[in-house]
Amino acid sequence: MFVAVVGWLTALLLLAGAGLEVARATDVPFRESHERSPSLLQRLGAHAMDWPRFVVAALGLAVVLLLHPFVDGVLRFAGVAAPFGFWDFGAYTGALDRWRAGESLYVRNEEGGYSGTYLYPPVFLLVVWPFTQLPFDTGAAAWEVCSVLFFWGSLQLLVRQFGYSLRLWERALLLWALVGFHPLLFSVKQGQISAFLGGLVTLSLVGLLSAERPRSTPGYVSGACTGLVGVVKLVYAPIGAHLLTDRRRFLGALGAGVTLFGLSLAVFGVEPHVDYLDVLQWGKSGQVRSPLLWMAPYYRPLYALAPVSLLLRIVGSLVVVGLALAAASTDADRVVFALGVATMPLLAPQAYSYYLTALVPAVVVMLQVEFAVDGRPWLPLLAVFLLHSHSFGLRLAVEYLPPVVPFRSAAVPGLDATVADVVVSGFQPGVWGALLLGVLAAKRVVDASVHPLASRDRVR
Repeated sequence: MFVAVVGWLTALLLLAGAGLEVARATDVPFRESHERSPSLLQRLGAHAMDWPRFVVAALGLAVVLLLHPFVDGVLRFAGVAAPFGFWDFGAYTGALDRWRAGESLYVRNEEGGYSGTYLYPPVFLLVVWPFTQLPFDTGAAAWEVCSVLFFWGSLQLLVRQFGYSLRLWERALLLWALVGFHPLLFSVKQGQISAFLGGLVTLSLVGLLSAERPRSTPGYVSGACTGLVGVVKLVYAPIGAHLLTDRRRFLGALGAGVTLFGLSLAVFGVEPHVDYLDVLQWGKSGQVRSPLLWMAPYYRPLYALAPVSLLLRIVGSLVVVGLALAAASTDADRVVFALGVATMPLLAPQAYSYYLTALVPAVVVMLQVEFAVDGRPWLPLLAVFLLHSHSFGLRLAVEYLPPVVPFRSAAVPGLDATVADVVVSGFQPGVWGALLLGVLAAKRVVDASVHPLASRDRVR
């Protein structure tokens, strides 16, 4: 249902866009009275000589993303790709049903933990409540359609901040390409909230860019959107790196957090929040799953370095904080934003492949920055391809690498794993994609910090 609804909407937008293009091409007064920016294809053509790698990468990535919904349909029919089960949406409806019955929002499973149950703060249920009034499949599909449309609309606002105005048919292709981005599509299948959070992350960036204009106030809005994301999903905390460089954004995030907490207390009372503390204390502990036991959401950047993974996350977090503070007076806020977002799945205690959805606005920022500094704009596109191919790239590694790995059954000292486990863990495309994007953003932050006057206008 989800793909069909978005597909029909995309088709209608394409038809309407084609009609507008024909009208503009045949109606001379109409065309002359409405100045139009170049289309995406025209922009690519203009860059063909100066940026041949970028043009090839952009066209190739567009083909991959636009075709993937059809490929996924074939794979689902063959039983290879995951179906649309909306399991997480079932956890939301279950929590609301228990609340209405006077029971606890949070229930332990048979193993004594909370895995597979509702894990978000009570206030998030207010967001999904309208959709739970519908039949399950209809409500779940409506929730995901609205979430993706919210993300899509936020990205259009972001593109406009960079001075581009997309044509209607380009907006349609952007929507379909989003559906073709595997981390987002898999999130939809799960009934997850990644598209909704991705929209909030993008709006936070829109507010940050708007605040760069003199005497503007959207800095508070940017911080508030970041605060909303952090309250709903604490593991997204690294995206708040940009809060360290601006007092308004920090206050906006703090105000959003306090407001949500007050609203949540008023609606749900104290007891659910006490129970939620128990959920946070429980976390998602347990033995780290081997990459050889493949599942589509698997994402373990530091599996091969498990004995020192906590230390590496602490050091990585300190590096991000240090870079953010060093760039506080350089007007490189957008690059700091991209740095925080790109490193989120790498620094999170436990991440899943659908978390990569939130990296889309960081890719847009780094594209703009790479063009501005005469850098390598094809690198962010390569990062997108790696993020997109994470799940099935790892699956191919799991199926074909272990038989050819020498001593594949030998235990690795200090790690509850075999040589094959460790080798295969290095073939996680999404890890390399996030790392590529994060390193690129870190380099631009360092450039802005070392040469603030030279890079101020270029990064902006």
